[in-house]
Amino acid sequence: MKQYAKIEKAELYALKIPFKMDFTHAMASRSFSDSLILKIEGQGKRGFGEAIVRDYVSGEIWKDADLLENAKEIIVRMLGPLIEKDI
Repeated sequence: MKQYAKIEKAELYALKIPFKMDFTHAMASRSFSDSLILKIEGQGKRGFGEAIVRDYVSGEIWKDADLLENAKEIIVRMLGPLIEKDI
């Protein structure tokens, strides 16, 4: 028998993780990593996902104040229909 989980809660966090030393490659030099972390919970279970925003990869600029809000809108659009449904 399949076990299903229901999404009860989703949270989005923005993290800025400093490196111990700078990291350089052909596209950029970085002293920290910017990440968006999505935490999903339901029925005593928890899962995490991470998106790393790099302007030279995706064209998205982390400093853009709308980035976090845009990510929230996408998550609501994608996960909203699944809240409290067996998945």
